[in-house]
Amino acid sequence: MRSLSKFILLFSISILYIWIASFRLMENQTWQLLIFAGLGTASLARFGWRKLAAEWKLILPFVVSMLLVYLLIGLIVSHLSYWLKYGWLRTLNFINTMFFFQLVLSLVSMRDIIGLPLKMSVRKHIILGRALFCLALQQNANLEFHLRLLPEYQNKRLSLRQLFLFKLQQALAIIILLLREARLKGELIDNRIRHCHPGRD
Repeated sequence: MRSLSKFILLFSISILYIWIASFRLMENQTWQLLIFAGLGTASLARFGWRKLAAEWKLILPFVVSMLLVYLLIGLIVSHLSYWLKYGWLRTLNFINTMFFFQLVLSLVSMRDIIGLPLKMSVRKHIILGRALFCLALQQNANLEFHLRLLPEYQNKRLSLRQLFLFKLQQALAIIILLLREARLKGELIDNRIRHCHPGRD
């Protein structure tokens, strides 16, 4: 019951945050920057420099891709300044949302998940999702190191095109890794459920 109350509280806070940050204050750059500063400070205090840097490396390819898409839209359909501001605010909100939910997830333990009155299959997907997210943070630096071994990326300073391709390949490598690990870890969890909780899968 305690776990359920905790989840209800965190869920309510999340809904409130989305309503305020993604709807009420979406177009307010000052508030978005204040939210960014607040969540960044909270993340630094909660996780430390090393994990925060790993998170930035993980989301940076998606941030760069979003900004480039809005830039291209602005160049194609004109009104460049409008699309740059529009894309900047959405990208900033995306970063804030990632930081916020990372903080929320850090407050949830495996004991909390197991204590929920949920079907075993639902618990499985929650545990699997959390495990994959942690894996992505841990392996991001290793993937970057191995990509740097490719001849075209061994220069100390990469061109804008090389950096863009590097980040895209890094994002693709993470996706492929997570798909493989999702299958393997899913099978392991299914096996554990089948033998430890027969009839509840």
